[in-house]
Amino acid sequence: MGALYNEVADRLQAQVQDGVFRDGDRLPGVRALSRQFGVSVSTILQAHQTLEARGYVQARERRKQSFLVLGR
Repeated sequence: MGALYNEVADRLQAQVQDGVFRDGDRLPGVRALSRQFGVSVSTILQAHQTLEARGYVQARERRKQSFLVLGR
């Protein structure tokens, strides 16, 4: 069994591939995703970093940090 953050990243990546999230969409906030997946905020942050390294999202900062889906 892999790391929990990789499992969350895989599930979010599948949602991107299935068109749940499209190019330019903002992912839900870390607290909302934490509740949705039943994991800690730090696990969601690690999943975001994993998705960014895979090229599926890009961190954007305005007033709060958000993650935008990249076209694939």
